[in-house]
Amino acid sequence: MDELTVASKSRHVDILNRLQRLEENSTTLCSDITELKTSVEFANSEVQGIKTSLAAKADQSLVDELVKRIDDLENRSKRNNFVIWNVQEDAGKQVSSCEALVKNIFFDFMGLDENVEVMRAHRTTVQNRRGGATRARPIHVALLRFTDKQYILRNAAAKLKDHPFQEANLFISDDVSRKVREDRKKLKENHLDAIRAREDVEFAFIPRSVPARIPFKNKDTDKLKSFSLIASADTGETESGQG
Repeated sequence: MDELTVASKSRHVDILNRLQRLEENSTTLCSDITELKTSVEFANSEVQGIKTSLAAKADQSLVDELVKRIDDLENRSKRNNFVIWNVQEDAGKQVSSCEALVKNIFFDFMGLDENVEVMRAHRTTVQNRRGGATRARPIHVALLRFTDKQYILRNAAAKLKDHPFQEANLFISDDVSRKVREDRKKLKENHLDAIRAREDVEFAFIPRSVPARIPFKNKDTDKLKSFSLIASADTGETESGQG
C-alpha cells in the first residue's frame, strides 16, 4: 500500500512539473507572439510610410512636369512678342491706339523697316517699388513674324542709345515667362562672373534663349559649352556645336 502511495505521489509530482513547464512554455509563446505582432505592425507602418513617401514624390514629380510644360507653352505663345519699357503714359495722346503708338516708335522714331507687322499691343500693370515713383506701364507687343522680333531686338540698342523718346529712355526686351526671367537673373548674379573668371574660358554670355543658359567657349576647343540651372543640378554643363 505504501509503495502504491509513493508511486501515486511521484506521478502527481511529475504531472505538476509538466503542467508548470507547459505553463512556462505557454507564457514564453505568448510573449513571442506579442513581440512578433509588434514587429509586424512596425513593418506595416514602415511600408505605409514608404508608400506615402513614394506617392508624394510621384505627385510632386507630376506637378513639376506640369509646371515645366505650362512654362514651355507660355514661352512658345510669346515667341513673337517683346516688351517696350519706359514709354510714358501720356505718350499716346496724339495717336488713336497703343498699336499706333508702337508703330510711331518703330517707324518714325527708330527708323525701322515698315514691313514689320504689329498684330497687337497693350500696356500691362507693374508693381511699383515701395516708396518709389509710379512707373509707366510697359507695352507688350505681338508681331506677325519671329524674324521681325529678331530684327527689332538686334537694332534696339543702337537705335535707342542716347536717343530719348519724349524725354524718356526706352528699353526693349523679349517677352518671356517669369521663371525664365528669374533664371536669367540667377545666372547673371550667381554664375556669369565665375565662369568668365575661369582661366580656361575665352568668353561667356547670357543670350535671349529659352530656357535660360550661359553659353561659353573654352580656349582649347571650337565648341560652345552651355551652363544652365537645370544642368547644374547634375554636371552643371552641357556641350553643343558652335552656332
